[in-house]
Amino acid sequence: MKKEFSKFFIANLKRTAQIVNPLVKKKEKLQKTIAEKQAELAEVEADIEEYQGPIMRATGGYTTEDLITRTVVESTDKEGKVIKQTRYELTYPETVIPPVEEETSDAVEEEEPPLMIEDVMNPSNEI
Repeated sequence: MKKEFSKFFIANLKRTAQIVNPLVKKKEKLQKTIAEKQAELAEVEADIEEYQGPIMRATGGYTTEDLITRTVVESTDKEGKVIKQTRYELTYPETVIPPVEEETSDAVEEEEPPLMIEDVMNPSNEI
């Protein structure tokens, strides 16, 4: 069974398509930009992984992002000019690899008392 649209519905459909068309074009443009940025991100991540591969193997999977903190320190020289120095420091100075924190539970687990056969056999606790 083929459904036929009325002339009013067709007119409404065309008008809606005309109104929505700029938004559809904008959506397509944004989707294209997102796809390009995702491809660029994949390339950058691949480059980072390639550089950090030896570090990850040596440290058990940690990267420089995990182990190094980047700080910018401002100071002045003899002439009074502001100098910015970038320093890369170990996040964990005592060791290269982050210390492992053991999970401790502060909650005390209550143990249920064992079921006594005597209590089951003699519920009145009379001997």
